[in-house]
Amino acid sequence: MRYESDKTLHAPTKRRIGVIRTDVNGRLREVRDVLGLTNADIARGSGLTRAYISRVVNDQTNLGLDLLIFLSKEHAVSSDWLLTGKGTMFQQRAMTSVDMEALHSELRQLRDIVERYVAEPTKRTS
Repeated sequence: MRYESDKTLHAPTKRRIGVIRTDVNGRLREVRDVLGLTNADIARGSGLTRAYISRVVNDQTNLGLDLLIFLSKEHAVSSDWLLTGKGTMFQQRAMTSVDMEALHSELRQLRDIVERYVAEPTKRTS
């Protein structure tokens, strides 16, 4: 852990360097917890070592670009939020054709359920 020396008092202070880093690392812990991931999960997915992920999460080293890009691409984490705390945790992403087809399928299933429910009113009141 690095400390900044206060030369006017000629004694070291316990003011930590990198307060912003601490906030970023805290947000990384928050993302990890929200996603239900472990340090090992992030390491496997990103190709980084578990030890490195642990050091970042525990505020022993800075968040690297590789990890930032991985979280942004693979988990839609907003890099702006991760770095600054502004905005939302996750990026808004456009729906793909696969997303749209899945949504249409779910809506068709829901429609079928509602139609069956409406068609059988006597079974509900018995």
